[in-house]
Amino acid sequence: MFIANSIITILVVAFFIYNIYKIIEEYKKCKTIDEKILAWIFMIIIAYPTIIFCFDFFNIPSRIGWINTMDSKIWLECIFNYTVTILSAIIGAFITIQSVKLSINDQEKVRIEENKKKALPLLKIDNAEHYDYRYKWVRFNCIFTEESKERERKDISNTARVTLKINNVGMRELYNLCIGDFESIFFKPENEYQYISPIVYKDDNININLFFYEMGCYDNDLSRDNLNDTVSWIEFKCYFKDCYENWYYQTLKLSLIHKVIADKPLEQRALEIRIMDTEVASTPKEIEYKNLPWNNGKELINGKEEDF
Repeated sequence: MFIANSIITILVVAFFIYNIYKIIEEYKKCKTIDEKILAWIFMIIIAYPTIIFCFDFFNIPSRIGWINTMDSKIWLECIFNYTVTILSAIIGAFITIQSVKLSINDQEKVRIEENKKKALPLLKIDNAEHYDYRYKWVRFNCIFTEESKERERKDISNTARVTLKINNVGMRELYNLCIGDFESIFFKPENEYQYISPIVYKDDNININLFFYEMGCYDNDLSRDNLNDTVSWIEFKCYFKDCYENWYYQTLKLSLIHKVIADKPLEQRALEIRIMDTEVASTPKEIEYKNLPWNNGKELINGKEEDF
């Protein structure tokens, strides 16, 4: 009987030591205060019945009237029932806590989405009424023919231009407005992405001058039929963030009418161009900061790292 009791006692103590060791190892990996508290709770749950068992079995506190009255098998059954009860309670509590967390997370997601809607900027594009040299600018090379790709720009003072107006008609102000991803048949941007403004307030606008540089003389490249009015377009994206640091992009488009006047010398402008129409090509679409083009190898002109 003594041998059986001793073996059971050794197994109980070994089980206790092993579990305490594993919990301590996990405790070292804990990063948050909640995880550390949970580790301490597990240690107490495992240690409590084992310590009481040892006290009773070896009659350690005999001086204060404690006596060894329980058989090891009874203690083993007691510890087993205790452990099962505690584990059941922990599992039930864990499921309840996770359910509450999921509910809270869902509510938080709804709240975040509602805040996004309340703060969402929305852009509209128009033809600006006036030109001002102080406006922001974007430069394009006019690639009307394959031959023009190899030529230098005309060095003239009255380069063809149009001025567009980008309005913030959304719910709140926007920050760090950038433009890029230009698409056009004839007009190639000098820079892929350009920083435009640190902030555009609600119901405010910003004007941008678009300059169109002629690539030499086109007289020998274009037939007379190609010197008439030609409708073309430029599509581009505006990147910006809202007051909650959420980044978006929105696609805008403008239709142009251009005409190349024949028999103009190199020192004179041959290109006439004007805006025919403007269009909002898409609503704002959210984009993660890490997926912004200038965070993936693209160059952003006029933008400073501290702006972002």
